[in-house]
Amino acid sequence: MDRDPHIVGVFFYAIISIMEFNQEQLKEFEGTTLDFNAIKDLFDESWDLGYLSSDRLLQCAHSPLKEKFHVYGIDYSNGIKFDKIYNSIVFVKKGHTWDYSHYQQAIDILSNAKLEVPWCPSYTNYKEAAVHAGLGVRAKNSLIYSYKFGFDCHFCMISFVTKIVNYPNVDKKRNFKLWKRCEGCDDCIKHCPAKAIHYSEDSPPWIDGAACQNFIFFGKDERVPNVINFWHKNVHPEIPQEVIDSVESFPPSIDIRWDKNGYSYDGNVTWKDGKKVAVPHCRECASQPRCSKWKGRYPYEDLG
Repeated sequence: MDRDPHIVGVFFYAIISIMEFNQEQLKEFEGTTLDFNAIKDLFDESWDLGYLSSDRLLQCAHSPLKEKFHVYGIDYSNGIKFDKIYNSIVFVKKGHTWDYSHYQQAIDILSNAKLEVPWCPSYTNYKEAAVHAGLGVRAKNSLIYSYKFGFDCHFCMISFVTKIVNYPNVDKKRNFKLWKRCEGCDDCIKHCPAKAIHYSEDSPPWIDGAACQNFIFFGKDERVPNVINFWHKNVHPEIPQEVIDSVESFPPSIDIRWDKNGYSYDGNVTWKDGKKVAVPHCRECASQPRCSKWKGRYPYEDLG
C-alpha cells in the first residue's frame, strides 16, 4: 500500500492503512494480536520502543499541551472526547537537532514491513506517553530523560487496531515523580538564558512556553544562536539588520518564510536543496545540567 503524506499548513497528516478498512473489518482486527517484538525488531539501535495501552493513552490525551505543533495522524490531544482509542507503541528516536523527520521514518519502516494489520501514526502528549510507556522520566527542565538516549531524542507514536502482546513489563521503570538526579540540582534553571524554567518546593516544575519559544527564535545571546539570524543569513539576507534586531517575540512583525535560496520547511523539517538542514537553536536546557553529555557546551558551531 502506498503512503501519501499531505502537508496542511504546518501540520502533517497521513493517509495510512487504518483508513483503508471499513468498520466491520476493523472490528475483526480488534480480536487479533500483534507481537510487540515483531515491531521492535524492525527498528535499529537508534530507536527505543515502549507499549502504551489504550487506557494509558486516554490519560495522555487528557494531559494538555501548551501548543499543538506537530500534529501527525490521529489527534489524541487537548480535547475531552475522542473517537476510538487504540493500543499504541511509543517510539524514541535518538537525535539532538531540530529535525522531526523521525515521524516519517517510523511510517516508512512500518510501510516497508508490509504489515497485514491496520495501523496509524497518532499524536498526543508525547512526554506523558513516554513516561507511561516506561521509556523515561521527567526532569526539572520539563524534558523527558530517555533511559536510552538521555535528553537527546524525539518521540512519536503509532496506534494499532489489533491487541499488542508480549510487550515488556515496565512497572519498575514507570516513574511519575521528578527524576531523582534533579534533587538538589538547579543547573537548568540557573543557566536557562530565557529564564523560562521555574521550580519551587511548594509547586512542580513548569515552563514559560512563550519565553522559551521567543528566545529560541529571537533571543539575543553571544553564544546561543537563534532561528531568525540563521533565517536572515541564509534565506532572506536582503532584509535590513535593524529590522531583524527589532523582532523580539511572537507574533513577529515580519513574515518568516523559508522560500528562497533552495530552502523550504514542511512543518517538521527544514530543507536546503532537498537535504535536511540542522537549524541552530537554543539547547541549553538539555546541555547545562550536570547529567548532560554536553557538559554545558552544546556544539552550536557544528550545526551551521
